[in-house]
Amino acid sequence: MILDAAVDKAIRLTKKCSFKEALEIFETGRCYKDDPVATSYYALCVAAYRKDAEVASKICRNAARRGFYSPDPFLNLGKIYLLAKKKDLAIKAFSKGLCVDRAHKGLKKQLKRLGTRRTAPISFLPRSHAINIMIGQLTHRIKQQRQTHAERVA
Repeated sequence: MILDAAVDKAIRLTKKCSFKEALEIFETGRCYKDDPVATSYYALCVAAYRKDAEVASKICRNAARRGFYSPDPFLNLGKIYLLAKKKDLAIKAFSKGLCVDRAHKGLKKQLKRLGTRRTAPISFLPRSHAINIMIGQLTHRIKQQRQTHAERVA
């Protein structure tokens, strides 16, 4: 029961971005090990406070595998990926979390904040292919020119 209270306190601190204090509680007796959700919050603390996103993402991926029934490990994994500047992986993690719980406010908030990308112009080529990049840049310029022309006319 004492460990449950400690884990709950550490999770609350993590949600308030008090990573140092939460990390100290998590590491006292390794009280997070049995609970995949708590493990994912521990991993977020490791990424945010210790700046070790590689280790944190590994811990959190394992937690997400064990706690596949909860969206929180996917939320925390996405946040870790954002800290590591891996937006594409973050979006995938948030989307997997929404498969578990479509109404999760945290996941929806993160995806909304990141925005959505248009589909690649030529879908069978990767987004990073030179042709897709050139077509995307060209359509972006045309769209901007149309907006500035519409503003001048109005």
